[in-house]
Amino acid sequence: MICLVPSNREIMGLEINEVRKLNRRNILIVSNNIDGLKEQINDERDGVLIDLNSEKLDINEIKRNFNEKCIDFYRKNSLVKLKKYYDIEENIKKLLFYFMEV
Repeated sequence: MICLVPSNREIMGLEINEVRKLNRRNILIVSNNIDGLKEQINDERDGVLIDLNSEKLDINEIKRNFNEKCIDFYRKNSLVKLKKYYDIEENIKKLLFYFMEV
């Protein structure tokens, strides 16, 4: 499967994290290469960024990454990112420690 996020304006791109949480080695996350989504996806590290505003969409970029090996690699990196930046328990602990130090 391919999860395509074609947004032209996106502040956060939370749907990307929702897909990451559900991904079981079968979803390639492809997103428009814009500011809010570039913060969510590191190109060819945990997803694929493409320019959907270009007249000449490079479909080969998607085809090249649409295989089990790439999808599994991106999924593993995505799970690390979810744990590091979006784990609610970890974020609450960091917030509490921050206020205890201040």
